[in-house]
Amino acid sequence: MIQTIAFLIPYLVLLAELAFFVVLGFVLAGNIKVKEYVKNHAVLLAFIVALTAMCGSLFYSEVMHYIPCELCWFQRIFMFSQVFMLGSALAFRIKRIMRAALVMSAVGGSISVYHYFTQMFTRVTSCTLGDTMASCSAKFTYHFGYMTIPVMALTAFVIIAALAVVSWRK
Repeated sequence: MIQTIAFLIPYLVLLAELAFFVVLGFVLAGNIKVKEYVKNHAVLLAFIVALTAMCGSLFYSEVMHYIPCELCWFQRIFMFSQVFMLGSALAFRIKRIMRAALVMSAVGGSISVYHYFTQMFTRVTSCTLGDTMASCSAKFTYHFGYMTIPVMALTAFVIIAALAVVSWRK
């Protein structure tokens, strides 16, 4: 069962990436129905994305026993806090929270990009002063020729940021 979940997570991320580009295409093409649906449900959709990302992250660390590096922890800070922020926004019907989600996703996504480049193009053995964390250049997963854990996080951050922009644009 555990190996099945570990196998399915990259496919779920790939499906999310494809869905993002399809919906983006509809929105950019001026499809009013899709744009209105996304706008009206942006907080819920962002919450689902953030919650799924948090569960995936916890699965990798708590079930698969992948030790998060320092950059992973910073990404987690920006993703996990959005679960609680967006969940509260849903409960209290606060749409203005999406501007904060945009900022948090921009910062978290920037860390993800930096982390990905660290993994792909450097030989960093550790990104911390202590030896208690994993190397930031370690690739615990690598799928489809590009997808590592930072790319999975980046996917979630980009989707949340796009939902934030759609939610407050006219």
